[in-house]
Amino acid sequence: MRALAWVMISCALALAGTDHTVVVSGEVSDSQCAFNVHSSGNEGPSLRNVAKALAAFERTLLARDSRFDRYALGDKRALTLHEKNGLVIFIGKGRCARCHNGPNFADIKFQNIGAGGGEDPGRSSITGMESDRGAFKTPSLRNVELHPPYMHDGSLSTLEEVIDYYDRGGSPRPGKSPFIMKIGLTDREKRDLLSFLKSLTDNSAVEEK
Repeated sequence: MRALAWVMISCALALAGTDHTVVVSGEVSDSQCAFNVHSSGNEGPSLRNVAKALAAFERTLLARDSRFDRYALGDKRALTLHEKNGLVIFIGKGRCARCHNGPNFADIKFQNIGAGGGEDPGRSSITGMESDRGAFKTPSLRNVELHPPYMHDGSLSTLEEVIDYYDRGGSPRPGKSPFIMKIGLTDREKRDLLSFLKSLTDNSAVEEK
C-alpha cells in the first residue's frame, strides 16, 4: 500500500509538471509539526514520509470485519437493538441509503448536499458544467467514526452534527439535491442512527492506526 501511495503521488506530480521538492516547501505549520511527531525518526515531510502517512491512513479505510459485516453474514447478535433500529432508520425514514449504498455504503456519484460556501465549484471545476457546481463525490461510511471532521470542507466536527445537518434538510444553496430535505428524526432515532453508523467500524483499523 505504501508503494501504491508513492506511485500515486509521483504520477500526480508528474502530470502537474511539479518537482517533488515543492511538496515539502513552505512555512512550518501546526500540521507539519504534527507530521514530524508521527513520522519515523521525526524526519519531517518528504515524499517517502508522505507516502508512509498516506498508506497508514488508507489502512484505516479498509473495513472487512465490522459488527455490521458479521450481522450481514448471519450473526444476528452482532448488532444491538439500538443499532438494528438505526439500520431501519438508515434505510427508511432517514433516506441515507439512497446515496450511501452498496458494499462501501457509497454510490460513487456526485451530489450537491448544500454544504460549504457558495464559492466552492465542486465537480464543475472538472466538468465545466454549471449543474455540477457544489457537487462532491459521495464518501464511504465504512469506518466513518474514525475520520472526523466531516463534509468536503471539514465544517462539521462530529457525526452528531452531520445527523443534525441532514435532519434539518441541509443548508440553502443553489443546485442543492432535491433529496436533501427535512427529515424530522426524534432524539432517540438520532441516537440509534449514530449507533448504527458506529457499527460500521472495523476495530482492526483502530488497532492499526
